[in-house]
Amino acid sequence: SPMSRTDFASWRSEERAYFPGRSRKGGSTPQDAYEKARAAGEKKDWKTLFNMLDPEEHDSVVFGVYFGATFMVMMNKEAGPELEAIGNKHGVQKNDKAGSVGDKAAEKAAAKEALKNVKDKAALFADLLNLLEKHSKGDKKESMSFTGESLSDVKIDGDKATGTITKKGGKTGAIQFVRRDGRWYITGE
Repeated sequence: SPMSRTDFASWRSEERAYFPGRSRKGGSTPQDAYEKARAAGEKKDWKTLFNMLDPEEHDSVVFGVYFGATFMVMMNKEAGPELEAIGNKHGVQKNDKAGSVGDKAAEKAAAKEALKNVKDKAALFADLLNLLEKHSKGDKKESMSFTGESLSDVKIDGDKATGTITKKGGKTGAIQFVRRDGRWYITGE
């Protein structure tokens, strides 16, 4: 017989207790999504951080990080074979049609094409950030992880929210959130 809603909810609760690494995606509030992302970044738990980002932007985010890694390789040739191995491991398609920078539709199409065979985008994201961190210097390392930042002035408007990030040293910037299927995510919208 089919599982009732109550049985299913109980099973999901037990599953989370037995498999604590299987965290839910997104946060219950914008602040929750941000705090989970910050905590994950501080621990270099890139998969959890990835799961706090807007799922509709996953392709664009991973493609952007991969694209950034290709630029790093131009400056640091020893990272080239590592990046190629990561791309091969995850099934990234070589794509000469990267789209014109600034053309969101072309960038999104290029990302979708390059990542069409990637089964685990969170794992690719994690491998890329580990590579970037290994070969980055100074401030760039901290910018990848929300380390030392704080969130304030969160304003919710329907399924969107904005907030202010304060970095070490007092510099501030804006952050956006979006609610999808009842969960909040950090977004670039």
